Amino acid sequence: MATLNTQSFSTITANWAAAVQGASSQLLDFATGSILRALNQAQAAVVLWLQGLVLQTLIASRLSTAVQAAGPGNSVGPDVDSFVADFGLTRIPAIAAVGQVTFARFTPTNPALIPASQVVNGVIQPGGALLQTLDGTQSFTVIADNTQAAYVPAQNGYVIGAGVGSAVVTVQANNPGLQGNILAGTLTVLQTGISGVDTVSNPASFTSGRNAETNAALQARFANTLQSLSKGTTAAIGAALTAFNGNLQYTVQIAPLSNPAVTVTVDDGSGAIPAALLNGAASAVAATIADGISFAVLAATALTANVSMSITTAAGFVHSSVAAAVQTALANYIAGLGLGNSLNFFNLAEIALDVPGCIGVTSLSLNNGNSNLVPTPSQTVKSGTIAVS
Repeated sequence: MATLNTQSFSTITANWAAAVQGASSQLLDFATGSILRALNQAQAAVVLWLQGLVLQTLIASRLSTAVQAAGPGNSVGPDVDSFVADFGLTRIPAIAAVGQVTFARFTPTNPALIPASQVVNGVIQPGGALLQTLDGTQSFTVIADNTQAAYVPAQNGYVIGAGVGSAVVTVQANNPGLQGNILAGTLTVLQTGISGVDTVSNPASFTSGRNAETNAALQARFANTLQSLSKGTTAAIGAALTAFNGNLQYTVQIAPLSNPAVTVTVDDGSGAIPAALLNGAASAVAATIADGISFAVLAATALTANVSMSITTAAGFVHSSVAAAVQTALANYIAGLGLGNSLNFFNLAEIALDVPGCIGVTSLSLNNGNSNLVPTPSQTVKSGTIAVS
């Protein structure tokens, strides 16, 4: 798109007056109330309107200049979603975090029923027990899950039998996005009173929540989709996987003389991708890869990283608190490496030293050594034991 040289109302009127005066041999009257001033301002208003129309046309005609869809708190104008929709693409929506919590009671005399909601097309239906984080910022609903031993479809809920002290149930965040990724032990408030149940808590962090696809990501996916149409290339495979699930990590290995000739490894960031997600990824690749080409879609395997270090704490800091913060920082760093990416040994010390209060690192080891952890394209590095003393 050409460089735009827009002008304000005052600039247009000033340039108009200068041009008219320059073409006249006499001094002209542009005072308030004069005919020339009225003509000047009337024409400037029309020019400003035409300039606005040109800008709107330029924005609407190119994806790179499109803006966020109109709505509360968003800009109003030609938007990315309507542009890509003309080509059959839609924005990948936000994903609500799903995880397990444990309901428990002090007196397990009688059975207890924890009501569950059905989830239809990603929408939680009414009826499930409601929970809330301790700080009150996030709410969750108990949802049906046939894989849980305590779930009884006939009663549309989870049953804690007589004499049983607790049950594990599945919950889903009421607000989709990263905000539903909560820390372990923070989902502890029962909003729905349940007879025979006293406490609830999540033993592990929730990590499956994802924000909706950003404008930049959607624009990049649109370009990849167009560039890879009907090619069956690595870019086409990647575009198909991203369209299926924008949070998938993948690697593509090509060996023309082998069987399979194309090996695609996928992961959802956990190192243990669910079977349903793996099967969906395989279907996406099958619909994209060229006929007659043998291929396999495999789940990534986890390469465990065991880290041990001793740290020195600055004056005024509690050593145990700093050590815990370093441990969390290391775990988050390793979790974010992604499929096929190496773990640099010396980066571990750098991560620790970035934590406030940590001023020294000694006795650092990675898997009882001091070498980088280099995965294959089919492996993803995940943290095992992280000991910080």
